[in-house]
Amino acid sequence: MLETEPSATGTYPEDLAPLNTGQFLRMYREIIDNIDKANAIVKKFSSLKSQYQQEAIRRCNAEEVTKLSGEGLTVTVKDQPVIKIGEEAEWSSVLTKLVNDGYAHMVQRRLSAAKLREEVDTGYRLPDGLTLDEIQVATHRRSN
Repeated sequence: MLETEPSATGTYPEDLAPLNTGQFLRMYREIIDNIDKANAIVKKFSSLKSQYQQEAIRRCNAEEVTKLSGEGLTVTVKDQPVIKIGEEAEWSSVLTKLVNDGYAHMVQRRLSAAKLREEVDTGYRLPDGLTLDEIQVATHRRSN
């Protein structure tokens, strides 16, 4: 069984080198299985949390209050801005306007590396200052 906390050196566990491949893969599989179990629990409770949030909103609206308190918990209901981009809007023009108006900082800067790689592979030249690097990743597939 693996440790549940990283060691002082940040590795987890101390040293994998002495393990034979079978031991290593068995431990790796155990980690993956435990992550899946934990994610299933989180998914279940996230769904329940969403239901409780909706009920809190309903109760606050019915009672014309913005907070529910008790049992060591305070739930606050407040308005939060949500951006909706209509069908008539073109994302490139929205982005251009924000940048030209000095609001580039409002846009989350994320690109799809996989899609960008596809375009580069077909000859697309990246703009100055943008590079596409490679990193090694390990993926897994369970056989049973």
